[in-house]
Amino acid sequence: MLPQELISALEAAARVPRLLVASDFDGTLSPIVNNPADARPLPDAGRALVALAARHDGQGGAGVRGDLHRQG
Repeated sequence: MLPQELISALEAAARVPRLLVASDFDGTLSPIVNNPADARPLPDAGRALVALAARHDGQGGAGVRGDLHRQG
């Protein structure tokens, strides 16, 4: 179970009109590979980011969705 302080912070973040979500890619959203150009998102990571982008107003989200669909 998550600590109540973290739950409260996540609930507050979910209520903001715009939310920037940033993440590392190689080794976080994709397996670590020798050549970064070969990195591809893990299927669940790509789906999660697409779903997150769809929940917001699309400011930058369309680019994320397009990049994930090309890479996946």
